[in-house]
Amino acid sequence: MQIKRDIIDRFKAWKDSPDRKPILLKGARQIGKTWAAEEFGKECFPHSVTFDFVRRPELASAFRSNKDPERIIKELSLYTEVPLIPGKTLIIFDEIQECEDAFNALKYFCEDAPEYHIIAAGSLLGVAVKKKRMSVPVGKVNVMRMFPLTFREFLRMADERTFQYIEDMDAPEHLPDVIMNKLSLEFRRYQVCGGMPEAASAMLDVKGTGAVEDVLQGILDLYELDFSKYSTNPGTVAEPSLATCKGKPQIHLQGSSQRGKGEGLRRFTSLAGGCRYDISDIQCVQARYPAQRLQGSGCIQGIRL
Repeated sequence: MQIKRDIIDRFKAWKDSPDRKPILLKGARQIGKTWAAEEFGKECFPHSVTFDFVRRPELASAFRSNKDPERIIKELSLYTEVPLIPGKTLIIFDEIQECEDAFNALKYFCEDAPEYHIIAAGSLLGVAVKKKRMSVPVGKVNVMRMFPLTFREFLRMADERTFQYIEDMDAPEHLPDVIMNKLSLEFRRYQVCGGMPEAASAMLDVKGTGAVEDVLQGILDLYELDFSKYSTNPGTVAEPSLATCKGKPQIHLQGSSQRGKGEGLRRFTSLAGGCRYDISDIQCVQARYPAQRLQGSGCIQGIRL
């Protein structure tokens, strides 16, 4: 199941902005950065092309001799059959942290060729910049930070009617029990998948908690490899801390301490999606409407959509 991401709306506003600069899209791995950029390209441009510096390291040669945008575009056109037309083609530089010259070239696209729509996506950019001593194009890019799924995005796909009911609210008001029960159910499912798009898709497609756990474990393994890759002192600093990441992700969510003044931890068990979940201490969720009480739990402050 494809889950619509709200950041695409931000991309659309950027597309028509008179002060547009290349986007530098930051965020953790496996949260859907490339998918969101490519989906935006399909929706809003006649043409869209992705240049992945991990899959095709030879692309780096197009940026080495000089940083003239027109020359770079001319060379990049040799690697694709998609026409690179200003204003009509979305150009996506994926895994840009792997190519320092491409990273630096964003400055010159901003200054000398603003007519091109460029999104540069990367993971662990801060670590890569520090390790490779890369210069940052300060003031020459629109930095956008992307995160895992929000509950709003999850709810829109999980229960469209409940989502629309909340969206149509003009002012804070008491929510009917049926709406609160549905929100409670979907929020528990959202907690289980952790907001990672692939895990959320497995949850919404009713593939079972085993599939969700496998996805989360796979992501955890990839993160562990990334930490080892960028560790400056392998086996000394990073390796011990990685031990806390090993083992299977826990589907059963449990709180470990009290939150707030005098608020004790309350635990309840519910059947959701055919699976048994232990949900604890959900009062930390932010509010967009007045506090409601969920049966069997402490008083939460609502659910931020």
